[in-house]
Amino acid sequence: MPTAESDPTDPKQDPWLHTVYEVSNSDTRWAKEQAWRVINWSFLLLAALIPIAKILVSHVPLWSFTVVGLALVSFSWLELVRLYRFADQARARCNDIQTRVRIDPLLVGTPTKQSVHRSYLIVQCAAVLLALGAVLLVMRYLPPNVCGVAA
Repeated sequence: MPTAESDPTDPKQDPWLHTVYEVSNSDTRWAKEQAWRVINWSFLLLAALIPIAKILVSHVPLWSFTVVGLALVSFSWLELVRLYRFADQARARCNDIQTRVRIDPLLVGTPTKQSVHRSYLIVQCAAVLLALGAVLLVMRYLPPNVCGVAA
């Protein structure tokens, strides 16, 4: 049986273990924050299509804005999936540290297994798609030059 001095699974033997664990948790938190930034910017850009379509270029058909909106949604989805995979790798690193090493609660707090959060990604992707649908409905039924600005 290994002693405390020679036990490689003792977190006090590896001074970097706590750092890797904390950085992985921080990476997960960062990826979630960035995902919400992607969604916020997607909403903003999708909403910007309405004044562009109704005031600046009211003669352009609705299907062209649909294509632009779908391109924006596709880009948002790709970025959300990229951030999800990054967070998933960080979660796996945390879970790996917790299963291989006895984590001292004094070093890292109370360790908890982090779940995969696939539903989180699905809800975010659905929100961006629903925002596109709402923008297209508004563009379809809002009369041209609604602000009284002549094109």
